[in-house]
Amino acid sequence: GGILGTLIGSGETAPAWQTHHLEEVLPWVDRTFPVRTDRNGRAIAGISMGGGGTMPYAALRPDLFGAAARFSGAVNVTREYPYFPALNNAVDATQLASGPNPYCAYGDFILEHVTWKAADATYLAENLKNTGLWISCGSGPPHAVPLVNLALDPVELEACEQTEEFMLALDANGIPHTDSFYIGAHSWTYWSQEIAKMLPWLMQQYARADVSPQSFDYRSAHADYSVWGWDFHAQRNVREFAYLRGVSASGL
Repeated sequence: GGILGTLIGSGETAPAWQTHHLEEVLPWVDRTFPVRTDRNGRAIAGISMGGGGTMPYAALRPDLFGAAARFSGAVNVTREYPYFPALNNAVDATQLASGPNPYCAYGDFILEHVTWKAADATYLAENLKNTGLWISCGSGPPHAVPLVNLALDPVELEACEQTEEFMLALDANGIPHTDSFYIGAHSWTYWSQEIAKMLPWLMQQYARADVSPQSFDYRSAHADYSVWGWDFHAQRNVREFAYLRGVSASGL
């Protein structure tokens, strides 16, 4: 369930990573370990593919996570639509012998375009207005380093291009973010250094006062979702986004 999809008509069940992480793993951690359960006591972070899930999770449940840190992950999976999604499916298809169905991540990029957008952190950027954000990516500031320096690492180059578009979406919504760019590849050689650089920032996020917004804007393509103490249900025959504006204690 959640942001993941599958090929329409295939009969396959979509992987339920989102519900597993947020509705099973997170409550288990809260029950099992002596952890803070307030919003500012929780942060989410991920590297590469994990970084691609970090920001959509944070955007889906901004009331759960006070901070999010992303390292070299895909944050704009619908960029240059339909070319990047088509390329993504084509690359995944080469792994059929040893990997998953290429549609298992978000489904068919044409028939299930909304599912792709529901996993696109750039499209969901406005949901992150009250979240501390750390953004890290190799290759230095976007477009500041000659392309030749990235010629051997197209994965990090793509992550960097998506990072730039994500940052523009955050800026357009007036959302602050802390950025860390470096000349380097899609590798733990650099991620380990970046994680160490991020930790002091994370401690500052934990120390912030946990204050819920007086009002909020939010977008979601889910039929059922909860955010900031509100529960929503959308009844529709075709999956589409709902756009909430200025939700407050006074109502919608």
